[in-house]
Amino acid sequence: MSKLIRSLEGIWVNEKRCKELAMSSRALITILAHLIGYEKAVRLAEELDKGRGIEDVLVEMGVNGERVRRILSKERLVSPGFPALDR
Repeated sequence: MSKLIRSLEGIWVNEKRCKELAMSSRALITILAHLIGYEKAVRLAEELDKGRGIEDVLVEMGVNGERVRRILSKERLVSPGFPALDR
């Protein structure tokens, strides 16, 4: 068995923590800026800095919750194109 394989054995992914980190990333604001506008994007960044969840803040701002979940789905975020555009 190679050293690499032995090193990787027993490593597991904490999916919940990975999602928390991804959903608190300011990089997502770039995706959403054209949808919510610059002013709201700035407010969103400030709320993320306070530890708030991106979905909760966007819904408070009046963005449809289902649309938020669709835009921020991992399938859309990792596929080619612009996630915030309806497909």
